[in-house]
Amino acid sequence: MVINGPGENGSGSVAESWNGRTWHTWWKDTSLCLGNPPGTCGQVDVSCGGPTNCLAVGTVTTDQVGDQAGFGLVWDGTGWRRVVVQLLMNAPSAVSCVGTFCMALGISWGERENLAMAAAITWNAITGSLTDVSPDLGVVCSKSGVCTWADQVSCGSAQNCMVLSSKYGDLAWNGTRWTPAPAVSAGRGSDLRAISCHRSVCMAVGYRTVRGIQMTLAELWNGTSWTILHTPRPSRVP
Repeated sequence: MVINGPGENGSGSVAESWNGRTWHTWWKDTSLCLGNPPGTCGQVDVSCGGPTNCLAVGTVTTDQVGDQAGFGLVWDGTGWRRVVVQLLMNAPSAVSCVGTFCMALGISWGERENLAMAAAITWNAITGSLTDVSPDLGVVCSKSGVCTWADQVSCGSAQNCMVLSSKYGDLAWNGTRWTPAPAVSAGRGSDLRAISCHRSVCMAVGYRTVRGIQMTLAELWNGTSWTILHTPRPSRVP
C-alpha cells in the first residue's frame, strides 16, 4: 500500500494497493479533497500491520479561512472507511502499523491560537478505538509555519515504537508511556534519517560527516540502548 502524488482527476494524494500483479488506485474511496477550499489537502502516509489492517492519514482544509482537520482511513481487507482522527489531532504526518496496532504522529492546535502541540494516537483494529498518547513537549511550533515535531516513527510491536526527532530528541514508546531514547552521537554533522523496528529491535540509518565528507551511519536499538554499527566502505553519500 502506498500514497501516490497528485492522484487522479484532481483528487489529491490517494492510496494505491498492489495485489501481487497490478496496482489499483482507490481515488474514489480515499480522496477527501474534491470540492474542498484551496489549501493543504490529501494523505501523507500509510502503513499496514497485516492484510486486514492498514491506516492512511492526512489533512483536509475545512473552510475558506484555512482551518485544517486531520483524518484517518482504515483498510479492513475489503474496503476503506473513515475514522475520526480530527478529534485527536489537526495534522497527522506519519504512521506505523504492526499487527492490529497502529501509531500516528502529528500536531494539534493548543488552547491559545496559533500554537501547536505534539500529538500522537494509537489505533486498535480489533476494538476500532483511538487513544490519545501525545507526549508532553509543550508548544512545538506556531500555526503560521511548517509545523512538525517528529521526523520518523516505526513500531516493532504495540510495546515498542521509536520516534526520531532531531528537534526534541529520540523517544521510545513502551506501550504505556514515552521515555527519552537518544541515539549515540556520531559527532557534529551527523543525522539519522530513517528507522525500522521489529519486535524490540530497531535500526536507524543516516549519515555522519568525516573530514567534510558525508559517510553512511547505522545505529541499532536493542530495547534499552543504541549502538553505532560498522558500515561498509566506500560509503560517501552523494
